[in-house]
Amino acid sequence: MKKNEKIMICVLLLILLLVVGILAFSQTKMQKNIEADVDNKSSILAANSVNNDIAGKDNTPIGRIINVDGMLYYDTGRLSEITLRCGTLDGNVTSIVKENEIPKKDGEANFEGARGYQYVNTNTIEVPTDEGWIIFEAKEKFTIKVYDKTPKVDNKVNKILDKSETDKYDYNVYGYGVNVNVIIDKEEISLRQALLENKITMEEIISKADKDIPNALVYRDGGSKVYKYELYTIIKLNKIIDVQKINKDVYIGMPDFDINDI
Repeated sequence: MKKNEKIMICVLLLILLLVVGILAFSQTKMQKNIEADVDNKSSILAANSVNNDIAGKDNTPIGRIINVDGMLYYDTGRLSEITLRCGTLDGNVTSIVKENEIPKKDGEANFEGARGYQYVNTNTIEVPTDEGWIIFEAKEKFTIKVYDKTPKVDNKVNKILDKSETDKYDYNVYGYGVNVNVIIDKEEISLRQALLENKITMEEIISKADKDIPNALVYRDGGSKVYKYELYTIIKLNKIIDVQKINKDVYIGMPDFDINDI
């Protein structure tokens, strides 16, 4: 082989090795960027999940509700009998959520067609709609009652509702050493029955707890909250297990029930 040809072959081999090296380096860098992007998105997903409140997953309506200054006003289905009124609204509806969600912000409603409201008294507002002025009332829609099961049972944890039983929740509801009932319209039924029959939602229970106990203890495990009432305790977990899993289960127990008991 001639000397020039040998030199040419060597040069081509060097160029080929250089190209292969550049491609390998680029691929490695791209893979690292992709992995970093995936990790970043996973972290964002986990953070968003931590900040999300409870939300129903089906479209079952829970009744028309308006949030005014943090208080929930429920549609009574009654038309106002007031004939002479001021033409100016006392407040406006500024945002709409789904009909199966509890409005969480001031001026938020879970139905279309509401422009605003007028105050009647502390517990009553009236809302202009296509049907006329509808009366909305703030009320204690339910009362929780717990019955101590200990020391009658060895297993303190009893599942009230499994997430597989309904499309509304992506978490389980437990009683810890207690049976849990609710009183709705003067009727006392189990919490399980009330949830399955959509007479009450876990959104309403947690929303009321946030209002009743605004300084509830919040853990740095992702945002788990402990609501201590005089007669019972509600624990709403929001515990990050890993970037793909967050425990959002709810536990209800006696007043001395603590998150470390779980």
